[in-house]
Amino acid sequence: MDNRQQLLSQYVYPGLGEDAASGESVPRAAYPHDAYPELAELRAKLSTEVAAAARAEFDSVLNARPLADDEDGFDADAGEWDPLGLNEEEAEEEDETWQKAAWFGWQFLSLRGAKTTAPKTTAALVAAMGDLGPAHRFVGFTRQKADSRGTVHSDGRNYMLSTLTPVDAPEGCGIFVDDEEATIVTGGDAVILDNTLPHYIYNTADRDRICLMSECWHPALAAAERDALATLFAVKDRFTVLDLGMAPWGYGEDDLAKALKSGAVNDLDYWRRLDYEPPKRKPKAPKKKKVGASGRNKKKAAKSRAFG
Repeated sequence: MDNRQQLLSQYVYPGLGEDAASGESVPRAAYPHDAYPELAELRAKLSTEVAAAARAEFDSVLNARPLADDEDGFDADAGEWDPLGLNEEEAEEEDETWQKAAWFGWQFLSLRGAKTTAPKTTAALVAAMGDLGPAHRFVGFTRQKADSRGTVHSDGRNYMLSTLTPVDAPEGCGIFVDDEEATIVTGGDAVILDNTLPHYIYNTADRDRICLMSECWHPALAAAERDALATLFAVKDRFTVLDLGMAPWGYGEDDLAKALKSGAVNDLDYWRRLDYEPPKRKPKAPKKKKVGASGRNKKKAAKSRAFG
Protein backbone atom coordinates (compact mmCIF):
# COMPACT_ATOMS: atom_id res chain seq x y z
CA MET A 1 0.00 0.00 0.00
CA ASP A 2 1.07 3.64 -0.42
CA ASN A 3 1.58 4.03 3.34
CA ARG A 4 3.84 0.92 3.37
CA GLN A 5 1.28 -1.27 5.11
CA GLN A 6 1.35 -4.94 4.10
CA LEU A 7 -2.05 -6.57 4.60
CA LEU A 8 -3.64 -9.97 4.09
CA SER A 9 -6.97 -9.42 2.34
CA GLN A 10 -8.82 -11.98 4.49
CA TYR A 11 -7.69 -10.16 7.64
CA VAL A 12 -8.69 -6.59 6.81
CA TYR A 13 -11.31 -5.00 9.03
CA PRO A 14 -13.35 -2.29 7.22
CA GLY A 15 -13.03 1.32 8.34
CA LEU A 16 -9.44 1.06 9.59
CA GLY A 17 -7.77 2.28 6.41
CA GLU A 18 -5.69 5.42 6.02
CA ASP A 19 -7.47 7.49 3.39
CA ALA A 20 -7.43 11.27 3.50
CA ALA A 21 -10.70 11.39 1.52
CA SER A 22 -12.47 9.12 4.00
CA GLY A 23 -14.15 10.22 7.18
CA GLU A 24 -13.10 6.86 8.67
CA SER A 25 -9.39 7.43 8.10
CA VAL A 26 -7.11 5.85 10.73
CA PRO A 27 -3.58 7.31 10.64
CA ARG A 28 -0.80 4.73 10.83
CA ALA A 29 2.47 5.18 12.72
CA ALA A 30 5.27 2.77 13.55
CA TYR A 31 4.77 3.33 17.29
CA PRO A 32 1.22 4.66 17.81
CA HIS A 33 1.18 4.99 21.62
CA ASP A 34 1.20 8.80 21.45
CA ALA A 35 -1.84 8.87 19.15
CA TYR A 36 -4.23 7.14 21.57
CA PRO A 37 -4.55 7.75 25.33
CA GLU A 38 -5.58 4.09 25.74
CA LEU A 39 -2.25 2.97 24.31
CA ALA A 40 -0.24 5.43 26.39
CA GLU A 41 -1.89 4.07 29.55
CA LEU A 42 -1.33 0.49 28.41
CA ARG A 43 2.34 1.15 27.69
CA ALA A 44 2.87 2.58 31.17
CA LYS A 45 1.27 -0.46 32.82
CA LEU A 46 3.21 -2.91 30.67
CA SER A 47 6.46 -1.15 31.57
CA THR A 48 5.76 -1.32 35.31
CA GLU A 49 3.24 -3.79 36.78
CA VAL A 50 3.38 -6.37 33.96
CA ALA A 51 7.16 -6.23 33.54
CA ALA A 52 7.72 -6.66 37.29
CA ALA A 53 5.41 -9.70 37.47
CA ALA A 54 6.99 -11.31 34.40
CA ARG A 55 10.54 -10.85 35.71
CA ALA A 56 9.60 -12.33 39.08
CA GLU A 57 8.08 -15.45 37.53
CA PHE A 58 10.19 -16.10 34.46
CA ASP A 59 12.77 -18.33 36.17
CA SER A 60 9.95 -20.63 37.30
CA VAL A 61 8.55 -20.64 33.77
CA LEU A 62 11.92 -21.54 32.29
CA ASN A 63 12.50 -24.31 34.83
CA ALA A 64 9.14 -25.83 33.96
CA ARG A 65 9.46 -25.24 30.20
CA PRO A 66 13.12 -25.28 29.07
CA LEU A 67 14.02 -23.74 25.72
CA ALA A 68 14.01 -25.99 22.67
CA ASP A 69 17.20 -26.83 20.78
CA ASP A 70 17.62 -24.24 18.02
CA GLU A 71 19.59 -26.61 15.82
CA ASP A 72 16.66 -29.02 15.65
CA GLY A 73 14.98 -26.56 13.31
CA PHE A 74 17.61 -26.87 10.59
CA ASP A 75 17.06 -29.49 7.88
CA ALA A 76 20.57 -30.48 6.81
CA ASP A 77 19.31 -32.58 3.91
CA ALA A 78 17.29 -29.72 2.44
CA GLY A 79 19.82 -27.08 3.52
CA GLU A 80 17.10 -24.85 4.93
CA TRP A 81 15.48 -23.67 8.16
CA ASP A 82 12.46 -25.91 8.85
CA PRO A 83 11.34 -25.16 12.43
CA LEU A 84 7.90 -26.74 12.04
CA GLY A 85 9.24 -29.99 10.62
CA LEU A 86 7.34 -29.58 7.37
CA ASN A 87 9.98 -31.58 5.51
CA GLU A 88 9.55 -34.57 7.81
CA GLU A 89 7.12 -37.36 6.98
CA GLU A 90 5.81 -37.17 10.53
CA ALA A 91 6.56 -33.98 12.44
CA GLU A 92 7.25 -34.44 16.13
CA GLU A 93 4.43 -33.27 18.34
CA GLU A 94 5.23 -30.25 20.49
CA ASP A 95 3.12 -29.75 23.54
CA GLU A 96 3.20 -26.95 26.09
CA THR A 97 6.79 -26.08 25.17
CA TRP A 98 8.74 -23.40 23.32
CA GLN A 99 7.82 -23.31 19.64
CA LYS A 100 10.40 -22.55 16.97
CA ALA A 101 9.05 -20.59 14.05
CA ALA A 102 9.54 -17.59 11.80
CA TRP A 103 13.36 -17.42 11.79
CA PHE A 104 16.40 -19.01 13.38
CA GLY A 105 16.90 -18.08 17.03
CA TRP A 106 13.31 -17.03 17.76
CA GLN A 107 11.16 -19.12 20.09
CA PHE A 108 7.69 -18.58 21.53
CA LEU A 109 6.05 -19.97 24.68
CA SER A 110 2.31 -19.41 24.89
CA LEU A 111 1.17 -17.89 28.16
CA ARG A 112 -1.97 -20.03 27.89
CA GLY A 113 0.14 -23.15 28.34
CA ALA A 114 2.42 -21.56 30.94
CA LYS A 115 -0.10 -19.61 33.01
CA THR A 116 0.03 -22.13 35.87
CA THR A 117 3.68 -21.14 36.40
CA ALA A 118 3.04 -17.46 35.67
CA PRO A 119 -0.28 -16.63 37.36
CA LYS A 120 0.76 -13.12 38.45
CA THR A 121 1.99 -12.30 34.96
CA THR A 122 -1.30 -13.49 33.50
CA ALA A 123 -3.35 -11.45 35.97
CA ALA A 124 -1.23 -8.32 35.51
CA LEU A 125 -1.43 -8.54 31.71
CA VAL A 126 -5.20 -9.02 31.68
CA ALA A 127 -5.65 -6.10 34.10
CA ALA A 128 -3.36 -3.84 32.06
CA MET A 129 -5.04 -4.63 28.76
CA GLY A 130 -8.59 -3.97 29.91
CA ASP A 131 -10.85 -3.69 26.85
CA LEU A 132 -7.82 -3.75 24.54
CA GLY A 133 -7.23 -7.48 24.92
CA PRO A 134 -5.20 -9.57 24.98
CA ALA A 135 -6.28 -10.05 21.40
CA HIS A 136 -6.22 -13.23 19.37
CA ARG A 137 -2.99 -15.10 18.46
CA PHE A 138 0.29 -14.17 20.15
CA VAL A 139 0.23 -13.97 23.95
CA GLY A 140 3.38 -15.33 25.57
CA PHE A 141 7.10 -15.16 26.15
CA THR A 142 9.45 -14.70 23.19
CA ARG A 143 13.15 -15.39 23.06
CA GLN A 144 15.59 -14.00 20.50
CA LYS A 145 18.93 -15.78 20.40
CA ALA A 146 22.12 -13.82 21.08
CA ASP A 147 23.78 -12.23 18.03
CA SER A 148 20.84 -12.74 15.66
CA ARG A 149 18.10 -10.81 13.93
CA GLY A 150 14.69 -11.56 12.53
CA THR A 151 13.44 -11.34 8.98
CA VAL A 152 11.59 -8.28 7.71
CA HIS A 153 7.88 -9.07 7.73
CA SER A 154 4.35 -7.80 8.33
CA ASP A 155 1.64 -9.57 10.32
CA GLY A 156 -0.99 -8.37 7.85
CA ARG A 157 -3.91 -7.81 10.25
CA ASN A 158 -5.10 -4.22 10.50
CA TYR A 159 -7.28 -4.70 13.58
CA MET A 160 -4.42 -5.58 15.94
CA LEU A 161 -1.20 -4.08 17.29
CA SER A 162 1.74 -5.86 18.93
CA THR A 163 3.28 -5.15 22.33
CA LEU A 164 6.75 -6.16 23.54
CA THR A 165 7.52 -5.91 27.26
CA PRO A 166 11.21 -6.40 28.18
CA VAL A 167 11.69 -9.22 30.70
CA ASP A 168 15.41 -9.91 30.32
CA ALA A 169 16.80 -7.73 27.54
CA PRO A 170 20.50 -6.75 27.55
CA GLU A 171 21.86 -3.65 25.87
CA GLY A 172 21.99 -4.12 22.12
CA CYS A 173 18.40 -5.30 21.55
CA GLY A 174 15.67 -3.52 19.66
CA ILE A 175 13.29 -3.40 16.75
CA PHE A 176 12.92 -1.49 13.48
CA VAL A 177 9.38 -0.68 12.33
CA ASP A 178 9.09 1.05 8.96
CA ASP A 179 12.78 2.02 9.33
CA GLU A 180 12.15 3.63 12.76
CA GLU A 181 14.16 2.11 15.61
CA ALA A 182 13.07 1.46 19.20
CA THR A 183 15.34 -0.08 21.82
CA ILE A 184 14.28 -3.03 23.96
CA VAL A 185 16.11 -3.17 27.29
CA THR A 186 15.39 -4.44 30.79
CA GLY A 187 13.87 -1.63 32.84
CA GLY A 188 13.02 0.36 29.72
CA ASP A 189 9.63 1.17 28.24
CA ALA A 190 7.48 -1.45 26.59
CA VAL A 191 7.11 -1.14 22.82
CA ILE A 192 3.73 -0.92 21.08
CA LEU A 193 4.04 -1.26 17.33
CA ASP A 194 1.82 -1.28 14.29
CA ASN A 195 2.63 -4.74 12.97
CA THR A 196 1.06 -4.12 9.56
CA LEU A 197 4.18 -2.10 8.70
CA PRO A 198 7.40 -3.95 7.75
CA HIS A 199 9.45 -4.67 10.86
CA TYR A 200 12.19 -6.86 12.31
CA ILE A 201 13.83 -7.43 15.69
CA TYR A 202 17.54 -7.69 16.45
CA ASN A 203 19.80 -8.82 19.28
CA THR A 204 23.47 -7.83 18.99
CA ALA A 205 24.22 -8.81 22.61
CA ASP A 206 26.07 -11.94 23.72
CA ARG A 207 23.08 -13.47 25.52
CA ASP A 208 19.41 -14.16 24.83
CA ARG A 209 16.69 -11.54 24.92
CA ILE A 210 13.35 -12.38 26.57
CA CYS A 211 10.15 -10.35 26.12
CA LEU A 212 6.52 -10.81 26.98
CA MET A 213 4.64 -10.41 23.72
CA SER A 214 0.92 -9.77 23.45
CA GLU A 215 -1.29 -8.45 20.72
CA CYS A 216 -4.04 -5.96 21.47
CA TRP A 217 -7.02 -4.69 19.54
CA HIS A 218 -6.53 -1.49 17.59
CA PRO A 219 -7.96 1.35 19.73
CA ALA A 220 -9.86 2.73 16.73
CA LEU A 221 -12.21 -0.25 17.13
CA ALA A 222 -15.31 0.40 19.22
CA ALA A 223 -15.84 -1.76 22.31
CA ALA A 224 -18.62 -3.71 20.56
CA GLU A 225 -16.32 -4.39 17.60
CA ARG A 226 -13.54 -5.68 19.84
CA ASP A 227 -16.02 -7.96 21.59
CA ALA A 228 -17.39 -9.22 18.27
CA LEU A 229 -13.89 -10.03 16.97
CA ALA A 230 -13.02 -11.86 20.18
CA THR A 231 -16.18 -13.94 19.84
CA LEU A 232 -15.51 -14.62 16.15
CA PHE A 233 -12.05 -16.02 16.84
CA ALA A 234 -13.36 -17.97 19.85
CA VAL A 235 -15.89 -19.71 17.60
CA LYS A 236 -13.15 -20.37 15.04
CA ASP A 237 -10.81 -21.92 17.63
CA ARG A 238 -13.58 -24.03 19.12
CA PHE A 239 -14.48 -25.31 15.65
CA THR A 240 -10.81 -26.15 15.04
CA VAL A 241 -10.80 -28.43 18.08
CA LEU A 242 -14.28 -29.95 18.03
CA ASP A 243 -14.75 -30.36 14.27
CA LEU A 244 -11.24 -30.56 12.85
CA GLY A 245 -9.59 -32.29 15.79
CA MET A 246 -6.64 -29.90 15.74
CA ALA A 247 -5.07 -27.64 18.38
CA PRO A 248 -5.28 -23.91 17.52
CA TRP A 249 -2.16 -21.78 17.79
CA GLY A 250 -1.24 -21.04 21.39
CA TYR A 251 -3.07 -23.96 22.99
CA GLY A 252 -1.26 -27.04 24.30
CA GLU A 253 -2.69 -30.54 24.19
CA ASP A 254 -2.59 -30.95 27.98
CA ASP A 255 -4.69 -27.83 28.52
CA LEU A 256 -7.12 -28.80 25.75
CA ALA A 257 -7.46 -32.34 27.12
CA LYS A 258 -8.53 -30.92 30.50
CA ALA A 259 -10.95 -28.52 28.81
CA LEU A 260 -12.49 -31.35 26.76
CA LYS A 261 -12.89 -33.50 29.86
CA SER A 262 -14.48 -30.73 31.94
CA GLY A 263 -16.61 -29.37 29.10
CA ALA A 264 -14.93 -25.96 29.31
CA VAL A 265 -14.06 -26.27 25.63
CA ASN A 266 -17.71 -25.53 24.83
CA ASP A 267 -17.65 -22.26 26.79
CA LEU A 268 -16.71 -19.36 24.50
CA ASP A 269 -15.10 -17.56 27.43
CA TYR A 270 -12.52 -20.36 27.58
CA TRP A 271 -11.33 -19.17 24.18
CA ARG A 272 -11.93 -15.46 24.71
CA ARG A 273 -10.26 -14.98 28.09
CA LEU A 274 -6.64 -15.63 28.97
CA ASP A 275 -7.55 -15.81 32.68
CA TYR A 276 -10.50 -18.15 32.19
CA GLU A 277 -11.61 -20.12 35.22
CA PRO A 278 -14.36 -22.73 34.83
CA PRO A 279 -17.52 -21.96 36.82
CA LYS A 280 -17.61 -23.76 40.13
CA ARG A 281 -20.22 -26.47 40.27
CA LYS A 282 -22.65 -26.32 43.14
CA PRO A 283 -22.37 -29.40 45.34
CA LYS A 284 -25.37 -31.68 45.05
CA ALA A 285 -27.64 -31.60 48.06
CA PRO A 286 -27.78 -34.96 49.87
CA LYS A 287 -30.96 -36.92 49.25
CA LYS A 288 -33.36 -36.93 52.16
CA LYS A 289 -33.99 -40.35 53.58
CA LYS A 290 -37.62 -41.35 53.83
CA VAL A 291 -38.56 -41.83 57.44
CA GLY A 292 -40.81 -44.87 57.97
CA ALA A 293 -43.86 -44.75 60.22
CA SER A 294 -43.61 -46.35 63.69
CA GLY A 295 -45.86 -47.35 66.53
CA ARG A 296 -49.35 -45.92 66.42
CA ASN A 297 -48.48 -44.00 63.23
CA LYS A 298 -47.84 -47.34 61.46
CA LYS A 299 -51.41 -48.40 62.17
CA LYS A 300 -52.74 -45.09 60.82
CA ALA A 301 -50.64 -45.47 57.74
CA ALA A 302 -51.90 -49.01 57.22
CA LYS A 303 -55.54 -47.91 57.59
CA SER A 304 -54.87 -45.06 55.17
CA ARG A 305 -53.56 -47.51 52.58
CA ALA A 306 -56.39 -49.94 53.15
CA PHE A 307 -59.33 -47.53 53.14
CA GLY A 308 -57.78 -44.58 51.58
